[in-house]
Amino acid sequence: MNHQFRWVLVCTLLLQLVVSGKILAQIKGKVTDAESGLPLAGVTVLLVNSNTSAVSAENGSYSINVPPSALTGGTLRYSYIGYASNSVKINGRSTIDMALFANKEELETVVVSGYGKVTRREEVVGSIATVSAEQLQTDRAIESFDKMLEGLAAGVQVETNTELGRSVKINIRGQNSLTNLTGTSVLSGAFASTQPLYVIDGVPITEQRPGDEPFQFGNEQYQNPLAGINPDDIESISILKDAAAAAVYGSNASNGVIIITTKKGKAGKTRFTFSVNTGISNPINRIRWLSGPEYHTLLKELYLNEGRSPVDAEALAGSAEMDTDWFGLTNRTGYFQNYDVELSGGSANSTYRIAASFLDQQSIQLGNDFKKAYFRLRLDNKLGKHTNLTVSLAPSITRMNALTVYSELTPIVPNIPAYNADSTYYTIAGVPNPLAVLNQNINYAEGGTLNGNVRLDHQLLPNLRLSGNLGTDLLINKQNLFLSSLNATGSNFGGRAQIFDRTNFSWIAFTQLNWSPKIGDDHAFDLLGGVEAQSQQTKLLRGSGSGFTYYRLNELSNASQQSASSSRQKNNAWSGYMQTAYKFKGKYFANISGRVDAASVLGTDVRSTLNAAIGVGWLVHKEAFLANSKAVDILQMRASYGTTGNSRIGSYEARGLYNIGSNGYNRQSSSDPVSLPNANLGWEKAYKTNLGFTLGLWKMVNLTFDWYNSITDDAISSIEVPYETGFTTVLANTAKMRNRGWDASLNIKLMDSKLKWSMTLNAGFNKNEVLEVKNGGERLGTSDNASALKAGASTTAIYGFRWLGVDPQTGVEIFADKDGKTIRADQPGDNPFVFANAYQIGDRLPLLQGGITQSLAYAGFTFSLLFTYNAGGEVLVNYRNEWNGNNLDNRNQSVNLLDRWQAPGDIASLPKLSRQALSGIRFVPTSSRNLYSGTYIKLNNVSLGYKLPDDWSGVIKATAVSAFINMSNIWYWYQDDAPDGRNGIRQYRFSFPEAQSITGGVKINW
Repeated sequence: MNHQFRWVLVCTLLLQLVVSGKILAQIKGKVTDAESGLPLAGVTVLLVNSNTSAVSAENGSYSINVPPSALTGGTLRYSYIGYASNSVKINGRSTIDMALFANKEELETVVVSGYGKVTRREEVVGSIATVSAEQLQTDRAIESFDKMLEGLAAGVQVETNTELGRSVKINIRGQNSLTNLTGTSVLSGAFASTQPLYVIDGVPITEQRPGDEPFQFGNEQYQNPLAGINPDDIESISILKDAAAAAVYGSNASNGVIIITTKKGKAGKTRFTFSVNTGISNPINRIRWLSGPEYHTLLKELYLNEGRSPVDAEALAGSAEMDTDWFGLTNRTGYFQNYDVELSGGSANSTYRIAASFLDQQSIQLGNDFKKAYFRLRLDNKLGKHTNLTVSLAPSITRMNALTVYSELTPIVPNIPAYNADSTYYTIAGVPNPLAVLNQNINYAEGGTLNGNVRLDHQLLPNLRLSGNLGTDLLINKQNLFLSSLNATGSNFGGRAQIFDRTNFSWIAFTQLNWSPKIGDDHAFDLLGGVEAQSQQTKLLRGSGSGFTYYRLNELSNASQQSASSSRQKNNAWSGYMQTAYKFKGKYFANISGRVDAASVLGTDVRSTLNAAIGVGWLVHKEAFLANSKAVDILQMRASYGTTGNSRIGSYEARGLYNIGSNGYNRQSSSDPVSLPNANLGWEKAYKTNLGFTLGLWKMVNLTFDWYNSITDDAISSIEVPYETGFTTVLANTAKMRNRGWDASLNIKLMDSKLKWSMTLNAGFNKNEVLEVKNGGERLGTSDNASALKAGASTTAIYGFRWLGVDPQTGVEIFADKDGKTIRADQPGDNPFVFANAYQIGDRLPLLQGGITQSLAYAGFTFSLLFTYNAGGEVLVNYRNEWNGNNLDNRNQSVNLLDRWQAPGDIASLPKLSRQALSGIRFVPTSSRNLYSGTYIKLNNVSLGYKLPDDWSGVIKATAVSAFINMSNIWYWYQDDAPDGRNGIRQYRFSFPEAQSITGGVKINW
């Protein structure tokens, strides 16, 4: 009886549970990639309108328990980062398999932040700008991706460089370290780096800049290590701008961090891609020089002004008819060609990608070219159910010729011949013939880079992962310089040769734990912690020789006088870091990060530093009052505060530097101190505040806006010390300065049907001010540098004298000094134009800058336009082009000199032709006459592409065939443009002219 009673009770309870829906039905299935058919792990399977969910396992399988009522009316939703979400009705089934398609737009909703961590953009509480491979437009005739970033990210200013293989300067939210006041190496005037930290697949790239090397290495030309990377290999670029995003990189993140993620293989059948791109380039915005007859007229006038007789002046001025086109003789139509191949594929457990490229780019100037051979291997393997191994290796070989005659040797006098009657090179008194230089001199650099890493990930528990990474970065460069005795560059030395051999090697190793626990349905954590060690070593070797007995053999062994020097620099660092991300109900977010750094580069009394940040975010659109809004797609609010640092000053500056050689008594070894140690020299530290929001409307408009305030304290520069120390300056934590402003990005989908049309506008506004200069450290730079360290002014301020015009009666220039006092170029007595009397006449950095992109797609065609712009900021141009005639007898001048003063009563824009040594009339190089507005709009790039229909591609058994054409540097508008026939900022902005390029190519996938 009792047994029967128990069965009745159990059945009754079961019946009640079924009726109440407490007994759950189980649904199983597998999630795969729709294209390759391979399983997808980590896919979220959600029962719509409930809190019930499951996650797919490594083999793609999942199981989810649902109430019986859901079997008939329920819906499952499958979502995964990088794939389009999909929903399906259950309809009584117990097994449901799902195939998801990759979604490019979905990929754009994720961000790669510190240490390769991938985060959904809506959950990011820091300020991170992203640039995709598509936005870079890597088929442009540009050799390195850093130059391609111009105009693509809000708050990121790219100061373009027109020379091949040279680094560009990038300012993220202004310049966050002090300006170098001397423009030379650390030994002559120390300064901290102002450039971002670059990290490629977890490996920092060593910046090429003046360090602790002796003065004998002053002629070495630095190469751009980023030019060793193939832009076509880049998957995405993340630019970390605030402390919440960058603090995990700690002591070298004050200038921002640029994270480059390269492409990896994709599981499925083997894919092969081949692309070729070729084109030409020609110079634009050339400086207009005086013609031969114009030059003769002005030089004759100069001699007459100095009291020469008309006969002597005519004779000394040379030919009145000859007009040699030196620019045409030393330039050509540039050439560009690039070839890329890629092989990728793999299985569910192992993927691979092999890529190779060859670049050959000839500049518009003879003797200037850049070649690069590049290879990259990426392997991703599952060593077991819970262990993954990633191996990446990317070597490159480069060679660059850089016989630049623009900045050093031209403009040459135009009324002389290029050749003698016997076809030998015409000898120009005191100035080298540029054609002889191009034929007889040597300036080439060859070497390469190697970037690679090995990463091992092991899943200890379902939510606990252990990772280890070992990475290396290597740069080797050998530069050969030879100045031939057959021309004026080396004739005084019997020929001179220099060889610079540089090897930079660094390694980085880190081990970290990542724990992602969940508490109930509302609380989710993502904790990251690790330790890191890194080391960097630079070896330098220099050989020099002069007096070559046989000019065709320029090896050092052929020199009658030889010398050599070497240098070695090394620094080590150790770090511990952590980052905790917290999510509540999927709409409230908090992030806390911190990093402790200890480094050998700073003072012995400064052992370590701590940088930390906190950020919070709120997805307002998930609140009840906006949940059903048809207008608002996303409204995210975020705020952050924290610190970052900067210690890139060289290896031994804080410890004091010595030159060691055999110049002591009786040729014995000796050491000479060359810089004063400072045991208290510590990190620069930036205190960064960021407030921002993201607003998306009607699935058409997306606006991101951030306001920031960054105060850099203990900024590093040199200060004066008493002569009794044996030195004049010492490197110290000198100043406090602030960068304040905002940056914004607006994306609009104007049309989203068969014709897709979108526009992106980004802008960055910044204002810099030095708030305090400590310990009486205010100082002036050199006169030519026109910089100073002064409280109340910008660190990028330009100092000089305000130009008031030309005296109509005498043709002498008139200026105003810092007190507003009028001073004349012919003022008797002490020179009033000393730099101490100068004041701020401009600022090098713009107030507002950014870019505008228009993109269209229709029926296989794609079309894009990229505009870039600057508003505000000034450019101080090379005064030697309009030197009032001071060097007119041995150098051509700008055509602007035609507007000089000639007779009493003339209202002229340039003064009377004169030479200071003979006339006593002073010349002022830092005059506002040489200052131009940096405001411009530029049509940077136009691109047109076409993807052939699939049936056409099938003729050659290809999966896709596309062709494209690209034009760069197409059009400029300058606020300070010059009158017709004259030179202005358009012509003076670059000493090496910009090139307008047109390229075309084809890409085939099999």
